[in-house]
Amino acid sequence: HYNLDELDLEYGIPFVFGCQSSITGLFKTQLADGIMGMSAEPDILSNQMFNMEMIENNMFSMCFRKELQKKANNPKGGEKTSITAGILTIGGVDRRIQRSPLVFAKDIREEKDSDWYTVKVKKLLLRKGGGQHAQIKSKDKIYTISENVKQLNNGDGFIVDSGTTDTYFQSKHASEFKKLWNQITGKPYSKGSVKLTHEELLNLPTVLVQMEAFEDEDTVNLWEDPNDVVGLAGTIISPDAPHDILLAIPATHYMEYSPQQDTYTSRIYFTESSGGLLGANAMMNHDVVFDWNGRVGFAESDCDYKELMEDVGLNPNDDDDSNEQAGDGVNKDCVLGPESISLDCTESVNYADCGSDGKNLSTVLHGTTKWEMVVENEGIRSGEHCDAVANKRFDHSSSKRVQCGENGICEVIIPCTMTCKAYQDLVIMNAEDAEENREKGVTADYSKTFGSCPNPGWGTCLDTCEQSKVSSMRMEDAQCHVTKTETRLCHIESCGRSDPCRVPFVVHAILLLADADPLIWTQESEDVFVESFANVMNTDQEDGEEYFGPGDVKIYQIGEWKDEDGLFEEEDSVKGMQVVLEISIFNEQAVLPSSLNSNSTKTKGKDMFSFITGPEKTTCKESDIYQLSKQALVIHLELGRDEFMYELLSNIRQEKGSVNMETSVFQPYTTDNDSLQKSTVLTSWTIKSEVGTFSIKDGHINGDTKTAVKENLSVFMVLGFMLFCVCYCGVCTGTCLTRRRYETLIEAKQKLFEQMRQKKEDKERGNYSQLNVPNGESDSNDVTELGVIDDFHDHPSEQDAAEFFEDQITPNTRKNN
Repeated sequence: HYNLDELDLEYGIPFVFGCQSSITGLFKTQLADGIMGMSAEPDILSNQMFNMEMIENNMFSMCFRKELQKKANNPKGGEKTSITAGILTIGGVDRRIQRSPLVFAKDIREEKDSDWYTVKVKKLLLRKGGGQHAQIKSKDKIYTISENVKQLNNGDGFIVDSGTTDTYFQSKHASEFKKLWNQITGKPYSKGSVKLTHEELLNLPTVLVQMEAFEDEDTVNLWEDPNDVVGLAGTIISPDAPHDILLAIPATHYMEYSPQQDTYTSRIYFTESSGGLLGANAMMNHDVVFDWNGRVGFAESDCDYKELMEDVGLNPNDDDDSNEQAGDGVNKDCVLGPESISLDCTESVNYADCGSDGKNLSTVLHGTTKWEMVVENEGIRSGEHCDAVANKRFDHSSSKRVQCGENGICEVIIPCTMTCKAYQDLVIMNAEDAEENREKGVTADYSKTFGSCPNPGWGTCLDTCEQSKVSSMRMEDAQCHVTKTETRLCHIESCGRSDPCRVPFVVHAILLLADADPLIWTQESEDVFVESFANVMNTDQEDGEEYFGPGDVKIYQIGEWKDEDGLFEEEDSVKGMQVVLEISIFNEQAVLPSSLNSNSTKTKGKDMFSFITGPEKTTCKESDIYQLSKQALVIHLELGRDEFMYELLSNIRQEKGSVNMETSVFQPYTTDNDSLQKSTVLTSWTIKSEVGTFSIKDGHINGDTKTAVKENLSVFMVLGFMLFCVCYCGVCTGTCLTRRRYETLIEAKQKLFEQMRQKKEDKERGNYSQLNVPNGESDSNDVTELGVIDDFHDHPSEQDAAEFFEDQITPNTRKNN
């Protein structure tokens, strides 16, 4: 079983924090009795985890629910009851909880010289009639509170602060807000408690906040029409900047309900002298991403931790440390599917050893039995590898050989023996059974006697971009025998995860299957659904080309769906099942890691650094990315066709041999009916994978992140070594030249001293002799004066020294006093 203590060690870091010796006020009564600061300070938890390489990205996200989910009473006693108020994600984002595209506003905290996450607000608006979503329709009536950008962002600006419960605007905007409120609702705005029905609450105005979008050089415009994207301002609100970010704060968020008094109180305050604050009630029902790379992301979500945990097979109320899975649903150890025999002992022995007439009945024959298992989950790096897990499963055999291939299938080969008599009896019995079945015109079905073999479906997608599936059938020996082994290409999970060159885009979609029951969804249902989904999407492709294959579709979540947003008319109330999936857009031009392409010396050289750099990633060109962005847009548009879901479910219906329509989740679609017509694509959007900002592309080095430096560490080590050699040679050469110049200077100095000594001797004789003039030619009354050096050098060359003595020492005559 999985021990949570091991996970603590896996991600644990030395972390300094303060302790309270006493508590007062709300800390005594509320559930939370401490504070964890998460502002953009270097000492916060997420930044320290990033610096210690425990997480891949320096970011975290918060997702607050509207309702609190109470858990069972504390088994250890105490008055406080634990609750689930949402989800905190450290080191990245979890797209399973997002119900709209993740869009990013620009973080201007550096402009404000602040540690608070600060956005640039461009407009404050009110929408008549309420509405939970940040998507503007042509029929919506929008009223402007303020669009004075300079005034809205003066002072410290607009900060996003989860530690503040409520939302605060400037006092100068209060009068306009109250006037518009009265105009929209017909009632004055009240800061006190008011009685409201649920319908009246939903009809109160929705506050809309328009923020400047985050943009950089690598941003690709993924939206054909920003008016269709939840979270973008669109042309109705912002014709000049339709890709700005729009945050919706409905009345269900800013009106606080008191169950004791059955009243609502507004939690929007107009008290600020400058700037503003988007508090926890503005963040509610959004997955808000705080990224140290200068951006704050928003995606609408129900923030349902319980649903997320149930989706990955965990009990959110179970605090037992014996859970086999990590907190994010990832198994610690490798998980293998059920074993099936692919080579039986009778198939591997050499019957010829029994003699030509087969009468050597006591002769022992030697062979092997081969078992196959599919890798369902690779686990995490600190867990047991697949080879070790397979070895443990067959620990009853001392002499066995285990090998797990790159296609995701593990084989265990075990020696076996049998006598010639045993072989003959088994072969004869099988032949008689087969003849009897042929005469009866039936196929042998041992599942009724021994039970059906489990067929778990396709295994995990490995970093080799392959996944496999093993189908098996129960045989007369009561064992499951392999009937078919399949391997296909895939670009999900390990293939493409954190490798934006390999999978630069994913298309996220949420589909509604009207009247379907999610409780009877099976692995077989998933395989059929994914196959049909890929088939319908690629129907119109020419020359056998495909947008993507079945191995490129990842189903993240299956759950119940209710029409809470009024998608259908009230008389056409629809319930059913929602399917959350992602489609990977694979870059065929990406240069795959050398470890997958060759066994050359270069590959072995790179493997030497693998313990430092981690798995090698692909490289790509910007031109490849542009073409794939258009492909992602085509898929998005295809999902938007009114006929798409009808064609998808009709395709599943035609594949009758793959699934029993009468007992499966697809039973409502056996005929053309309302269930088929009401099934639809609820939403879809394209996500651009986060390309590392430090990479080598087209001969250029860009960026500055530590993670990407690590990715190219082997390159930098080679460049560093070459630079060291060049510098070393330069130092050696420079030292030699300096030594020669120094020796020349010493020689010149000695020569100068010799000449000065000679001059002193001449003075002692009473007269100076002119230097450089032969004796007998000098005038006894002449003296020599040393000239001034006009061009002085700290480190004279050999030529400088020569010129000093030949040219600068000039004769001059004057009387000796």
